[in-house]
This record gives sequence, structure tokens and C-alpha cells, in this order.
Amino acid sequence: MKTSKRLAIPALALTGLLAGADCGAIVGGDPDGKRHPFVGIIAYQVERDGPWYVPQGGNAVLVSPKVAVTAGHVVEGPLTRFVLGVEPYQWGVVFHPRPVDRNAPSDLFEFREVPARLVHVAESVAWHPDLFVTPEAPDIGVIIFKEPVKGLPKARIPRPGLFDALRKILTSRLGLVGFGATEFNCCPPPGGGNRYSGSAPVVDLMSEFVITGALNKKFDVLAAPGDSGGPALFNQNLLIGVFSDFAPGPDPDALPFSKFQRTDSASACEFLSEYLTLNCDPIGH
Repeated sequence: MKTSKRLAIPALALTGLLAGADCGAIVGGDPDGKRHPFVGIIAYQVERDGPWYVPQGGNAVLVSPKVAVTAGHVVEGPLTRFVLGVEPYQWGVVFHPRPVDRNAPSDLFEFREVPARLVHVAESVAWHPDLFVTPEAPDIGVIIFKEPVKGLPKARIPRPGLFDALRKILTSRLGLVGFGATEFNCCPPPGGGNRYSGSAPVVDLMSEFVITGALNKKFDVLAAPGDSGGPALFNQNLLIGVFSDFAPGPDPDALPFSKFQRTDSASACEFLSEYLTLNCDPIGH
């Protein structure tokens, strides 16, 4: 699918955004196609009645007809503010697996126009009220749609304690999905804007986060900038977490680990239950 227009990014803004950060996204993954149709890329309308644009990253996961879950930092700090210096007039999400022309030269933070017919327009966005206020606050957010999203399957949010119990009896690999860049290059990272996926093993499970690692480059994938808000999935559609940040790996010269905010932590479940019908009582209690 070809796109007709791009927004130029001030070089200074791009340099400031990427300074000191490693760049990349679903590294080692494959085109996702229709495997995870409930994972979308965030879109912005910069001005009233203007075109819709997607940067080549920033993700959301459809969990009900009117709600998508993302990382809190994605909706608290929209890329239009950091890259273009403006607040978005409207938010939206595009669930098409290839909304941008993959063959056109681009970088991760280039904004590309997408057809308005592909955009599911948001009524509002929200993030945990303590995000960036207290270090314990979960990096969790939601996008509420004006109209129900029809015809797409939904990811499921596990009841607290379920994944912990499953991990005791099953070898846990999680599926990672995102629209970010596909190479771990810096800077700016190449590609992005289309849905890729793969899997990686769980290397650590904490009360608030789950950590995955690309321990074997032949089989494992890595999530990184551009995949913020993208899912870590168990058994294809159980939403264990959304990509939040890096975690240091055992080798400082190797790729870092990927850090996902758990959707089933006590604080995340409490926040999400304001927008969804969830059972936040831990299994076994």
C-alpha cells in the first residue's frame, strides 16, 4: 500500500529524541500478516480535517470493541509533541498489517500519511495517574475509541496469578509483535511502520514486569524503540504485557533484554478495570 505524503522531521528534534538511546524494534521477526490482527499502530491527526499520519512505531492492542491497551508513556507523551512540537488534534489506531510502503526509504520517526478509512478514531486516551510521579507506577495506558472496532478478534488480559501458575508447568516463550524498525541500527533506525512478529524466552518474571531476551539470534527476537505498547503474548492472544523499556542483559556488549509492563499486576489491573470488566482477585485467593 502506497502513501502519498510525509511530514518532515526537524533534524534537531530527531537528534534529541534519539540521543543516548539504542535503536531498533522487532529485530529478527517476520512479516506478521494476519496472525495478530488485534495489534495496531497509533495514528495522529495534527490539525482538524487534516490527513492522518503514523510514525513508524507506537503500538496498541485491542482488548474489547472500544478499548486498546498500550504503554502509558506512549499516550502520556505523543510523538507529535517530541518530534513535531505539537499536540495531536486526534488520536487513532490502524490495525492494517502494512499501512505504509515498506519499499520506500524511511526512518523510524518519519510520519507517513495513511488513508482515513483505515483509522479507528479515539474518543480519549488515559494513563496511570502516578506514571512518572512514583517509580512504582505501572507504565500502562488505554485508548478509548469513539465507535466499536468491529470484525477483529481481541487479545485477552489474564487474571492475576494465571501466568505465574502457567510458567511453573510450561516452558514459557512469548510472542512479540510490533510496527517498529526491523534492524538494531542507530540512528535513525531503518524501516518500520508494518507489523512484524516473532518470539523470545522469558528470562525474568517480576511483580510488575516480564523480561524477555534474544538469547539465540537464530530463534529469538528483540523488541526495542518503535515497539512501545506492543504486546508480549502467551498462546497467541493472552496479553501478558506491553513493551515499556530495555533491561540490561548479562553481557554489556550484547543486545539488551526487552522489558514489558505486565497487564496482570495488581496496580495495572486496578487501572485497567476502570475501562474493562476484569477480575483482579489473584488466582488462589
